[in-house]
Amino acid sequence: MMLIKTSGFIGEISAIISESDAFDYLDHPIVRLAGEDVPMPYNHTLETAMVPSVEKIVDAIRKVKNKQ
Repeated sequence: MMLIKTSGFIGEISAIISESDAFDYLDHPIVRLAGEDVPMPYNHTLETAMVPSVEKIVDAIRKVKNKQ
């Protein structure tokens, strides 16, 4: 299961799943992809570097798929 962490309720959902019997039905472990834990910068270049991009998400999915 791939979740994108945004410091919100998704982290709680992943915790509930990982602590329940539903975890046994997952094909892969839960992976959390997140932006950096820093205040959001005003500079557009720094903001782009901090937020998960399409490339980072695709790379994370490929890493999970390669662990099969």
